[in-house]
Order: sequence, then structure tokens, then C-alpha cells
Amino acid sequence: MSIEGRKQECPAGSTQQLIAQAESMCQSLRALRERVQPTETGAGLSPDAAAEVSCQAKECEALTQSILRYLQSHQRVEEALAKSQTLLQTILEHAGDAIIACDHTGRFTLFNRAARRFAEGYDTTDATVDDLAGRWANVYDVAGRRLGHEEFPLVRALRRGETIEGWEARVVSATGWERHILASAAPLRGQQQAIVGAVATFTDITLVKRTEAELRRALADRETLFRELRHRFRNNLQILSALLEMQEDAARSDEAREALGAARSRVQSMAQLHERLYHSLEAGAVPMAEYLRNLAQALGATYGRSDVMLEIVAQDVPLDVERALSCGFLVNELVTNAFKHAFPPGCGGAIAIRLAREGAQCELTVADTGVGLPLSLDLETAGSLGMRILRTVRQKLGGALTVQRTPHTVFTLTFPTATAEERDAA
Repeated sequence: MSIEGRKQECPAGSTQQLIAQAESMCQSLRALRERVQPTETGAGLSPDAAAEVSCQAKECEALTQSILRYLQSHQRVEEALAKSQTLLQTILEHAGDAIIACDHTGRFTLFNRAARRFAEGYDTTDATVDDLAGRWANVYDVAGRRLGHEEFPLVRALRRGETIEGWEARVVSATGWERHILASAAPLRGQQQAIVGAVATFTDITLVKRTEAELRRALADRETLFRELRHRFRNNLQILSALLEMQEDAARSDEAREALGAARSRVQSMAQLHERLYHSLEAGAVPMAEYLRNLAQALGATYGRSDVMLEIVAQDVPLDVERALSCGFLVNELVTNAFKHAFPPGCGGAIAIRLAREGAQCELTVADTGVGLPLSLDLETAGSLGMRILRTVRQKLGGALTVQRTPHTVFTLTFPTATAEERDAA
């Protein structure tokens, strides 16, 4: 069959067809070269003519081979491109976010599966961006204002060339369902930056908005309950302090009055601690430098000893409320005890409070220059309420409490800034 006949059998079209044509042409040229080879009988063409035809056929065959290699390379590129297109189409179709695109006329060219779920079966065949306004759904901004279709991200990207990110709206479909969406859109540009279409993505944030609303309600309920508890706790402490004061006034012995007075002082200190800590609860941590300074000033004002100087040197270590409260109880107990027992009338001095942090450990120190502790006092066996409070604080904080008796009295509490459970969680 002639080359022309082969061409008619395999008309030009796809790359595969062109490759088949080139291979067929190579076979025909090789057959032609064999037929025109000079023979001994001299049949056929003359030797010069046969050599000329064979040379031209060889050149044509080489050219055809080059074309064939080019077509085979082009075929491999086409196959790779087809695989990439299939992969891209699969990714777009099965993406979790809704993705839609349109051409320069506004006609949809892409409407993936998530977008079709948004459209609730709305037929998007031959539809345009203008068809969605009012027919598929009504759209409202975060302030509740109904939006016209010219304000939709896809339309703005197509008609104005805008790039929109983080556009939030509420969508109410024609059948009544409601969704909150977060949208982005951008124009598609061709040669000379002309807009040839637009693409937009929509993320369904309905669950997020519902969760936010529930959290806000829960937070409001918590704040209401917390204010009520704070009010009742403060009132109960005031009532308890008043009852102790009445019992103190009615007590007949000095020992009873002193015990009741000490109890009332602790209740008042607890009320002060509670009030100070209340303002730090929202942050979840207490700035200890300010907290200890306020506590020491309140205790100094309570005992009114102008001849006893208070010194506070504290790093601003943030502690959770429970640790801060425990530290406050310890400082309250030691400073109160120093004011009452370390400085007899006419004997002044100083009380120093220090807090420092090194790595995962905190060191809280309360020292005074008073008359000192009795040598017989043992921290582990002393039965007074104050010593029991110190041991309870040490145990609750998981720390170590030591006392230095000379030249001045120094109590040192070392404790971790986090519990074992918190360290394991971190």
C-alpha cells in the first residue's frame, strides 16, 4: 500500500495516530530503498538514479525518525499532563471545602462535590453567578444585613478583580437550612492580565459558630455563678469574723481571748487573700510580686508597727491560684507571728519576704531580725496551729521547709512551680 494510502487509513488527529503514521512512513521508505537497489542484470533504474533515490529515501527516513522521536516525547508529556489533570480533578472534587469557578462570562466551570452539597441539588448546568442570587439562597453578613449578589466574593473577584480572604457570612437556603461560611476568592488572569474567570472557596464553619455560642453561654453562666459564690464567701467570712470578735469580747481568760483574736486575724487575712486573688482568676495565674507586696502592706497596716520595716524582694513569678493561696497562707502566718512575738514593745527591726525562681523550682523566704525562735521548737512536732499550717502548706505544695535560727530567723520553703501531673502533661 502506498504512503498516501496509509495516510488515508490513518488520518491525522491524536499524537498516537501521528506516531502510527510516522512509523508506517519509515517502513515504506525502507521498502523503497530496498526496491531501488542496483541489480547485476541492470533491471530497474540506472545505478546513478537508484543511488540518488536511495540517498533521498535515507534522508527522508532519518527525518521521519526525528519526527517520530519528537512525537513519542510529546506523547509522554501528554500522558503526564493527563495524569496531573486527573489528580487535580480528583483533589478538587473530593476537597472538604466547597470550590467553584467560572469563566469570564460568569458561567460555572467548576462546582465540586462540597459545593453541590451547599447547592442542595440546585442544577448548575449552564448556570451563571447571577442565577444564584435569591434563587438558591439568601446571604447575610455578620451584622445581619442581606447581601446582594454583587457583594458575593466570586462576583467581586470576577467583576472588580478583587482578592477576598476571610469573608464571613450566614447563608439561608431556599429550603430553610442555615449555614455559616468563611469564603475566599480571587480572579483568574490570562494574557496581559485580563480577567478570564474567577475561583472561590467556602468553608462551612457552622459547627464552630455553634460551639462559640455555647462557650459564650457557658462562660456567662460561670461568671454569674462565680460572682454569686464570691459574694456568699465574702459575706460568710465577714459573719465568721464578727462572731469571733463577739466571742473574743465575751471571753473571760486572756488565753481564750488571744486564741479567738488569732483565729479572727486568720479569717480576716483569708478574706484579704480571697479578694486579692479574685482579680487574678481570669488570667489563670497570679503575679506573685504584686500579690506578696499587697499582702505584706495589709499585714503591716493591721499591726501598725512603724518601727518594723517590711522588705519585699520578689520575682514576678506567675503561679496558679492554689499555689499562690498556699504561699499567701505561709507568708501570712510567718509575718503575723513575727509582728506578734519577734518584736516586743520598744524593739524594732525588719521583716524580709523574698521569692525567687530557678528553673522548675521556687524559693520563698520569710526572715526577721527579732528575738528569735525558742531552741526547743521543732517544726515537725510542734503542735501549735501556726506550725500545723506551715506543715500543711509544705505538704500541699510538695516542697521542703527549713528554718535557720542564727543570726536571724529565716524560714525557707522550696517547692516546684508545677505539680507532677502538670509536668507529665507538658
